[in-house]
Amino acid sequence: MKRIAGMALIALLAAALSGAAFAQGHHGHEGWMGGEMDHDKMMGGGMMGAGPMDSHPVFARLPADKREQVRSLRVEAMQTMIAKRADMQSKSLSLGEVMRKFPLDQAAAKKLNDAIAQTRSEMFSLRINTMARVQQIVGKEAWEQLHQGMPHGPGMMPREGRW
Repeated sequence: MKRIAGMALIALLAAALSGAAFAQGHHGHEGWMGGEMDHDKMMGGGMMGAGPMDSHPVFARLPADKREQVRSLRVEAMQTMIAKRADMQSKSLSLGEVMRKFPLDQAAAKKLNDAIAQTRSEMFSLRINTMARVQQIVGKEAWEQLHQGMPHGPGMMPREGRW
């Protein structure tokens, strides 16, 4: 009997953890601005400091004022993205708690899921708006040179290639 109860507890824990992981967006989607769209890593690493873009020869040839504009834009976007990521993680944690309860409050779960989706959409909008602003700053030729030879599309950007 103890063994069955132990196995049931393990199964329940595994289901709860997978539900929380799903709620947090661990789907393997890659993001442009520095993180897997699981948002634990969104805009981390290369966004601050000297990321791969900062050391790219094309970026280094841009005028100092344009490099500073891009750097400033990246920091601003990162600060916003960090706040959104924290909000989404908090909502994901709450969703995990709602989903663990019996009976399941479907309305509350749906409301939290919708809120997470809205935050994810806002993060995507921030990402593409920032990309468009960077394109305006660096221009078409530099943009194409910066991305020459880099894979594109969801899940295609190597971790080292994020900026």
